[in-house]
Amino acid sequence: MKEIKTREELREAANQARSVVMFGKEDCLHCSIVRTCVESVEKYYPLLGFHFTESRELSNARNIDAYPVLVFYENGIEQGRLIGSSHIHKIKELLNLWILKE
Repeated sequence: MKEIKTREELREAANQARSVVMFGKEDCLHCSIVRTCVESVEKYYPLLGFHFTESRELSNARNIDAYPVLVFYENGIEQGRLIGSSHIHKIKELLNLWILKE
């Protein structure tokens, strides 16, 4: 996952045809679980945008106040969010559906 540190990097990530941005913290257990799950899906789809940020400023700008959150973007428009650490198979299923969406 590519790390995002600035608003410009977040804008670039969101403006990709399809991308997933994970808002979380390195030292958060639930974030680690979700990040591992996303990375396991990412390896099969290396051309899609998978990003991670732990910037509180960027989280606040997107009205995110709890971690972890996966935000799905399509051409700069937020399409949905997955909040919290659901069951791993559910996260993988949602990521695969997003990736294979027509």
